[in-house]
Amino acid sequence: MDSSLPKDHPLVSFFDLEEEEKLVHPYKKAPITSVFLIRAKRRAVFLSEHLVDEEGKIVGLEEIITFLREWGYLSSSEGSDDGEITDHFLRVLSALNSKQDLIYSLQSFALPLSDPSFEEMIQITLGIEEPLDRRQLIRGVLSALLTPLRQSVGSCFATAPAILVHEEQLGAFLSDLKELLYKGSLTRVFGGQEFTVPASPSPGLGDLKKPYIENLPAFTRALEKIGVVEMGDPSMSFLEVLTESLRIHLNLSETDLKLSPTRAHPKLHKLEELKQLKTEAQWHFIAFVDHLLLKMWEFTIASLTDVKTEFSGWNLSTSLGLHPDEKGGIGEVIYTHLQQRLDEANQKLAEYQTEYEIAYDQLRTTERLLANAGDEQDVRRLRSELQARSYQFRTCEEMRDKWHEKGQRIAQFFEQLLESYMEKFPLYFQEVYDGEMHEIKGHLYDDSPAGFRLMYKHGRAHVGSWTFIYTKEEYLQSLREFFQGVEQPLKDECDWEEGKEEVTLLTTAILHHLLDDNFIISAFYRMAKAHRVPLKKLSLEELDTMEKKPWAYTSGGTLPTLLRTYFCREGSLTFETKWVESPLDLLVFFVDTLKSLPPFVADPLLQNPHKRLLATSPTHVFSIFPGAPLFREGWQDPGFTYTWVRDKILLSRYNFYASHRLETKEQVAIVEEIASRIPLLLAHEFQKAVDYSRKPINISTFYSGLRPLLPFLYQSTVDSVFYELLPFASQKKIEIICDKLQIPLPSKRGLIGRLHLHRYLVEEIVKTGRGTSEKEEVHQFVATLMEQTKLAPPRALVFADTNWAKYAFAFLVNPGTKELELWRTDGLGLEGTPMREWEEFLNGQSQKPWGLYLYPYEYTAR
Repeated sequence: MDSSLPKDHPLVSFFDLEEEEKLVHPYKKAPITSVFLIRAKRRAVFLSEHLVDEEGKIVGLEEIITFLREWGYLSSSEGSDDGEITDHFLRVLSALNSKQDLIYSLQSFALPLSDPSFEEMIQITLGIEEPLDRRQLIRGVLSALLTPLRQSVGSCFATAPAILVHEEQLGAFLSDLKELLYKGSLTRVFGGQEFTVPASPSPGLGDLKKPYIENLPAFTRALEKIGVVEMGDPSMSFLEVLTESLRIHLNLSETDLKLSPTRAHPKLHKLEELKQLKTEAQWHFIAFVDHLLLKMWEFTIASLTDVKTEFSGWNLSTSLGLHPDEKGGIGEVIYTHLQQRLDEANQKLAEYQTEYEIAYDQLRTTERLLANAGDEQDVRRLRSELQARSYQFRTCEEMRDKWHEKGQRIAQFFEQLLESYMEKFPLYFQEVYDGEMHEIKGHLYDDSPAGFRLMYKHGRAHVGSWTFIYTKEEYLQSLREFFQGVEQPLKDECDWEEGKEEVTLLTTAILHHLLDDNFIISAFYRMAKAHRVPLKKLSLEELDTMEKKPWAYTSGGTLPTLLRTYFCREGSLTFETKWVESPLDLLVFFVDTLKSLPPFVADPLLQNPHKRLLATSPTHVFSIFPGAPLFREGWQDPGFTYTWVRDKILLSRYNFYASHRLETKEQVAIVEEIASRIPLLLAHEFQKAVDYSRKPINISTFYSGLRPLLPFLYQSTVDSVFYELLPFASQKKIEIICDKLQIPLPSKRGLIGRLHLHRYLVEEIVKTGRGTSEKEEVHQFVATLMEQTKLAPPRALVFADTNWAKYAFAFLVNPGTKELELWRTDGLGLEGTPMREWEEFLNGQSQKPWGLYLYPYEYTAR
């Protein structure tokens, strides 16, 4: 490569690393999000500006591909994952350059869109204020293609397959985005059924629920965009600060915010303005890090994880209590009302049956008397009496039959009415994934329950008019509107005239019942029972504290349902599972399973190191890279898998660490590094408790003495520091490698740990432009060089994508334990931490299996 980036190149600002460093620097001090996301989204938007001309055509693809291959791997010293951004750009641009149909699809986007909110999302993402035109629309879609998708909430069941589609199935992604932007929904048809989910109205909350940090650029800019002064303190979250700042700005009291914004609310217009400004600021905040269209698409797909074909399976159905035995439910109201009507009918039936029997006896008696009449006068009298008795008999019979038929109608009406209601509920309501519902706290790699929220459609087809239900008042109001709205259609459909009156009476009864506090309280009891939540006596004030609400609930999110629905697959998917007792067992499971793949499946995986297979831990969905260099070597090896793991993975790394001894100064350096990563008071106590050895000591002995000195929460810090610092480089080796790279020696003499040396070398190489060959990522180059010169251990076996920014899953030998462990690391395995939170799934304590979806064609869009 040349010694420096040409200053006159039109894309030179793409790698204005100084400007980019200013942008991400506050996030290094306050790591609420990965700087990877900020860099990736910024560069994607920048590239879209150069790739789309004024007419909306894609131009300059080959030029930019060449530029990225030559210059795209320049990086900051801490940006070890920057190469992943450039790799993603090159995959997308190369696909566009080789597949004209993708270009046609991209250039076919045009205005208008189905909802103004989509246009606003694009404007905010691109950072433009002028009205959206066709060129900017295409830029928005192209930048969504170019921005790597990363998980932001506990939606791994949706994010993992979404990442796969976004990376490997560009045509399917563009098709989805077109359907969402123009129809406002996503539809799948298979097995004779249609599944439609509305476009997610929200791109989520991003980092808004994390602790507030003063003067964070993304938040400050978001408030500036809506003209609000930042008012908050560190005890609050960003979301709380945003709400408080808006409350003060709009001169609202805290009581105003707690009251339901009904039409009678005197400050309704201000509450509506607060809601609108809050959404706008939220979008600006998220767009600093993420692409809004991309997150909207991801969260829309997530709604397919909880598809239910029958209304009886809905959360709403449970809360309503449609079965007559459900106390306080709608079904009980309908049943009770109809039972009363049936009792009345049966009573009338009984009365007329008695009158019928009496009339019949009287009629038969009169007939006998007439037959035995002795003279003409008696005949005339009895004939007249017979006629009257016959008329009375027929009247009684008609009334008896009428009340009998009415009783039958009423007895059947309950089922008919419920069936009609259940047909109409899906026309007015829908339960969809809500990216803003992530109150449930858990670890990043836990299968956090997915948040689903009830959406009220108002009986309209246009998705833009549908609204989320957030409160008890909105829930009850939507139900009242529903029952009022369907009253006339139900009457029109009823072929029983008296049934029309019953519909009116029942609607009135239901509306009155919805006003009764017992209904909403009983709805929460039904929710708790259905979700197997411990039941307790509830008051109205306690309802909002319940996790499972009639209008908002959490569900596990089932990956098989999503895959079958999204990819229109009938039947089951090919899925291999294994209960494992150690990380070694897990690695062997993956390798042996891949060995069993038929050639038509294995060959594409070998040819493309970025091709993915979906995998599951007991609590997480992720994807593995079978074609990753060291990983593919394992499942291509014809020998015994345990032997390959022992010889190629374990022994070389074990021997590397076993040969090292820690001098006293190295022990001190390790302890100081650990102390710098833990709370100050704990660090002080920790350093006081350390017992240093004056003689060289092996790594495991020193490691074993340090871990018990820290609480469990911080013990993984010890593992990370040992892995990232060892081995320390001697001054002689530093001089040799710096001389080889023709870069200056570090100004700070003394001990330099592995990761610190790596970052120094990268920083100097980027400054000088020397030492790397064309097309080689600088971090990859330095990592390889350090490994070859024994300044770093043999590379970790990086084999999977965690879904989260920066982190991959890797197998490596822990220098402290000398054992094979599962870690999350960066893409090169330079830094990381062990997956201690999964220990029970890796040591045989839990019987929950790991799994692998074997055939990628089963989850490929047709």
